[in-house]
Amino acid sequence: GCLVLINGYPAAGKLAIARALYAEVPRSSEKRLVDHHLLIDAAHAIAPDHDNRLHQIVRKDLRTAAFMGSRREFGKNKKGDLTVIMTTCIAHIRSDLAILLEYFNIARGTKIRVLYINLKCRLKEHTQRILTEDRYHQGRMKLRDETKMHELLAKYRLADCTMIRGVAVGLRLRVAELDTTYLSV
Repeated sequence: GCLVLINGYPAAGKLAIARALYAEVPRSSEKRLVDHHLLIDAAHAIAPDHDNRLHQIVRKDLRTAAFMGSRREFGKNKKGDLTVIMTTCIAHIRSDLAILLEYFNIARGTKIRVLYINLKCRLKEHTQRILTEDRYHQGRMKLRDETKMHELLAKYRLADCTMIRGVAVGLRLRVAELDTTYLSV
């Protein structure tokens, strides 16, 4: 099996890339697509204030359920052909790196291959994507504020798992970076 973790800032194209990869997995194989907005939106419905401790607890519980379910699905897949594609937005800060390890623990100690992809995009393109109409009509909790986007990009960098000591222990891990500036799906 294979776990594909697509990490990127808002509007980097995570879901578009995930859907394109999902479409390329052979029909004869089992496959799942888990967009992190499924978890974010569910947590928001229960506890709308993102700074509220309850929101963080709900989000962690939903993540735990999704990760345990994914690991169970890998275990049930006897052919070893299950591909789980997940999207996320993880920065290189302690709290986010702990979440990254939760993702990796889905596959740790198994034969599951892990592909970790960081998506990057130039600022001008990022800004244009943040402001597109379709971000407003999807009914999901997507960042739509240009100023917040610029603050996010200035303050944080994407998680670099190659800089975390021991992260690959018990993993069949591959790491890639993709610039999505000129990609259109």
